[in-house]
Amino acid sequence: MWTNKSLPSHITAVNTSQMTRKQWEEFRKSLNTLGGSDVGTCIGLNRWKSNIELFYEKLGLYNKGDFDSVPMMMGRELESNIRSLFKYYNVENPKEFLDNYRNKKEINIVRQRHATFFNENIPEVHANIDGIVRLQGREDYGVLEIKYQSGQAVRLWENGINPSYLVQLTAYMQLLELNYGVLCIIVDSNQWNVHVIERNDNFWNKIYPQIQEFHERIVEAKGGLSYLDTDDEKINEAYIYEPETLFKEQSKPYESFLSDYAKRREKEMVIEGDEIMYQMALEVERLNDIAKEAESEARDAKNRLKKAILNMGASVINFGDKGSVTYRTQLRLNLKT
Repeated sequence: MWTNKSLPSHITAVNTSQMTRKQWEEFRKSLNTLGGSDVGTCIGLNRWKSNIELFYEKLGLYNKGDFDSVPMMMGRELESNIRSLFKYYNVENPKEFLDNYRNKKEINIVRQRHATFFNENIPEVHANIDGIVRLQGREDYGVLEIKYQSGQAVRLWENGINPSYLVQLTAYMQLLELNYGVLCIIVDSNQWNVHVIERNDNFWNKIYPQIQEFHERIVEAKGGLSYLDTDDEKINEAYIYEPETLFKEQSKPYESFLSDYAKRREKEMVIEGDEIMYQMALEVERLNDIAKEAESEARDAKNRLKKAILNMGASVINFGDKGSVTYRTQLRLNLKT
């Protein structure tokens, strides 16, 4: 049986079972390590939060507030039920799920662990896991991660899997030294997408240096800014330690972060620009013109396609293996290239 007490000496568990949610949030904020969801953010896989935002958040210099959403709320409220139901889920034959439940035939062992885990060999990361699972037919235990998503969100990624989730699960497997993980994605509350992910050390070895580098910048920044008294002073100097990589996939949340950052300015200041800044401004103007033209062309192309579909009196155009186009009230393209 996999228990907190059975862990090797270099893996420790901090019991969180008696903490309120507020106490747990405060405990999590006090940690100098990166959580599972942070790992995907710092290497550019989170399209809703930028690595720069996470950097300032970890320094305690930026707080967007406790962001919440319906999927996140549903995930919290349903997590214990999903964990209990997973005892009946056959990953090899999902069609047995309902019959196993009706017959109370438990085929997997699933355990909750009220703890935050640390591994001395991976000092940059901590793990708050949804559960430990032993699948039918296996002798070893794996880590269980439960996610709740809308169908619209699932369609954003190939195979319906957010790559940030895969990185999170990979980090948990490495930290807990387990050989597999189970990603259980609940789509629109009634569809189960379950993926068994085997531990991949080569993949981890590729992303771990990026995680280490990001964490090192946080540690250096905390030390380098410690002599300053106010947050405003620290923010004015923190850019020196910022991650150098800006990921295009995170441009929207980064833009939102910059807008919040700009609001902190208490007075307007005019400075003399140099040639570098002038060329940057020209590049923005050039790309804006290209974007406007592309947007106009895209709108025109969409309208022509919509009209062609309407002329045929159809709502769905099926291209077989190449995908389909749907136009009811909105145009939806599902093409395979």
